[in-house]
Amino acid sequence: LAREWLRDLACRFDVVAVTLDPDGGAPRVEYFPGAFAADGWPG
Repeated sequence: LAREWLRDLACRFDVVAVTLDPDGGAPRVEYFPGAFAADGWPG
């Protein structure tokens, strides 16, 4: 964002975590909307 001079745009970072079952079961999927903020970086 900083490299492209997009500092004044609102943004959100979502995270998706996928945990695989070593025994071959269904994977666990977790979604974390707004996982961390983009504030506090130099600009």
